[in-house]
Amino acid sequence: MRSEDAAPGTLLAIRHGATPGRLTLVVRSEEGSRAYPVAERFYLALGSPAVGYLLTEEETEALLAHVAERRALASALGSLARGDESRRNLYCKLRRKGHSDTAARAALDEVENLGYLREADNAERLAARCAGKGWSRRKTHAYLVSRGYPGATVTRAIDAAIDAGDADFEENKRRFREKQEALGLSPEEVRRALWRAGF
Repeated sequence: MRSEDAAPGTLLAIRHGATPGRLTLVVRSEEGSRAYPVAERFYLALGSPAVGYLLTEEETEALLAHVAERRALASALGSLARGDESRRNLYCKLRRKGHSDTAARAALDEVENLGYLREADNAERLAARCAGKGWSRRKTHAYLVSRGYPGATVTRAIDAAIDAGDADFEENKRRFREKQEALGLSPEEVRRALWRAGF
C-alpha cells in the first residue's frame, strides 16, 4: 500500500551525522520540508543523489520504508537493552508500538544479524534460571513457550541446560517431595502436589 506521504520531493540537503554511516536527507515536497535520518548504505543504494535531485515516487516510497525500518530497529534495540526477548514477543511489542509488519520484520532480521537477538541462548539461560528456582521441566517448558519461544527451541534449550549442568529437574523433584513430606502430607497428597507442580 502506497503511503500518503510518498509525494515526490526535491533533495534540499545532505547532512552527515555524528555517527559514522548515518546521514540525514532533507526533502522538500508539497507538504513542506522534512528531515529523514538514513543509513549511508541506503543513500548509496539510492544512487547517491545530489542536492537538487527530484526523487521519484518509487524512491520516496523506498525512503519512507527505510525510515520506518530504522525507527522499528531503534525500538527493537531499546527493548533488547532492557532484557532478553523472544522473536515473537519482540515482534508483538513492535506492532503494539505502531510499527508496520514489514518494518517490524525487517528490524527483527537486523537485530538477529547484529547478534542482539539469540533465541536459543536466551531460552537456555531462562531454562537454567527456572530450574534454579526449583521448577519442574514441564513448568519451565510452559513458561518459556508463554514468553514467545517456539516449542522446539524450548525443548533444545532445556536439554542444553541439563547437559551443561545448569538444570537438574530430578533434584528439583526430590527437594519438592521432601518439602511436601515435611509438611506431613500423605503419599497421595504428595503425589497430587507433584503433579500440580509439573513433576
